[in-house]
Amino acid sequence: MLILKGPHGSEFGLMIRAYEIPPVRKDNWLIIAIYVSTPYGYWKVFDPALQTFEIENIINWFQALASNEEVEPEIKFAKPNLRFMVNGKSGNYVNLRIYFEYSVRPSWAPYDGEMNDLWVDLQLTQADLHKAVEELRSELSKFPVRGMMLDEQPKE
Repeated sequence: MLILKGPHGSEFGLMIRAYEIPPVRKDNWLIIAIYVSTPYGYWKVFDPALQTFEIENIINWFQALASNEEVEPEIKFAKPNLRFMVNGKSGNYVNLRIYFEYSVRPSWAPYDGEMNDLWVDLQLTQADLHKAVEELRSELSKFPVRGMMLDEQPKE
């Protein structure tokens, strides 16, 4: 399970629970368990928020951040439920902000038409990011990409 910790007791956890669709289909949507703790409250949700290749994109993005490579400042996904953003760097830390929308919000902060109003801030070292890469790789190894990706064409 991926666990990222921030200042003031903030935490973000992510665990892949299952494929959303049984293996007879080639879909890559994953049921994700999300655990969030902030000074304002704690919540957990189970949601088909990410696809297998999107987890791979997070792994690659974290790896690039850990290696001090230039990266896009944010990473978005097919469903706009989650968004990861670099919110600055200070010393050896990367300030990461994770936004929560729609079905991954807690019951005490339902979506009301306003975007970008619920997030958790995390302060991560290179070691934290390397550990996150390994944890996500371990999680994803149990759920390989199935079938064709949307941008692949059948081979003749």
